[in-house]
Amino acid sequence: MKKISVIIPVYKVEKYLDKCVESVVNQTYKNLEIILVDDGSPDNCPKMCDDWAKKDKRIKVIHKENGGVSSARNLGLENSTGDYIAFVDSDDWIDAEMYGTMLKKAKESRSDMVFCMFKQVYSNGKIINEPKISAERLKAKDIKYFFDVKGKAIHGSACRILFSANVAKKCRFRTDINVGEDLFYVLNSMELVQKIEIVNSYFYNYFIRLDSVTHLSGKLHFEHCKNLYIHSINYLGLKNIDLKYLLDKTYLYGAVYSFINDKNYIKKLKDFEKNDKIFISCFNKTNYKMLQKEEIIFKNKIINYLVYSKKWRTIKFLYKLREIFKR
Repeated sequence: MKKISVIIPVYKVEKYLDKCVESVVNQTYKNLEIILVDDGSPDNCPKMCDDWAKKDKRIKVIHKENGGVSSARNLGLENSTGDYIAFVDSDDWIDAEMYGTMLKKAKESRSDMVFCMFKQVYSNGKIINEPKISAERLKAKDIKYFFDVKGKAIHGSACRILFSANVAKKCRFRTDINVGEDLFYVLNSMELVQKIEIVNSYFYNYFIRLDSVTHLSGKLHFEHCKNLYIHSINYLGLKNIDLKYLLDKTYLYGAVYSFINDKNYIKKLKDFEKNDKIFISCFNKTNYKMLQKEEIIFKNKIINYLVYSKKWRTIKFLYKLREIFKR
């Protein structure tokens, strides 16, 4: 039987770790190597990892100094021995049939990458299934697909993919990106494969929590997303792809949205407008016309208009008004 190495980076997730590991341990496909990489977590996670290793002989624990999720995943890759590689974030969980179904598809189609669908699970119980993937564009390894406008872009997470080890171990996660670091690992992996397959089942449960790096608000989130934006431009430039595919809100719009809604940074918007070319380019006329065509909620349209028009006083006024109505 083929062995699947499941790499789980662990950092400050003691509330969620047991559910995550349990979902992997209880897979219907049993020939697993489960690698828990403790990334110097300051809470009870290191002990929890060791306790899990005592319960299940398939679990291997690696303790390391904190270096970020990418360094943890890379260390897991270096210590993996499976024929296939999978990743799970330690605050998420997977359905019991996930790896058995995906491995069967990989073997039948002789594919080195198999994608499954994911659903977003919110702390209030709300569940949203992602839009269906365009199998044709994905199998054609259409890089532009990952940079398309809202509602058409697929999630760049490596956690929804089963990789053959001979592909996965040739690539590494970039440690210089804090948000969306999966994207370039997935794209680099795609360049090495001959065939990609899709399982149209919502096996991966992506838990939405507000304290994760992906959902940081304010200046820090803006800086992370701006960094991803810059690296994306460079990547597309190297592939000789028209940069219009990045003149949308895929990475920066959400960051600017949170930036505007953080009172500690409202006053700094003017400085960004003056000094930050990336911020300005995100809201040029071409981009604004694209945004107008999108089916986005009214509030987002208003915020985009205010930013595009540089109506900083109005933004401040609306924020103050919101605070008054909250009282």
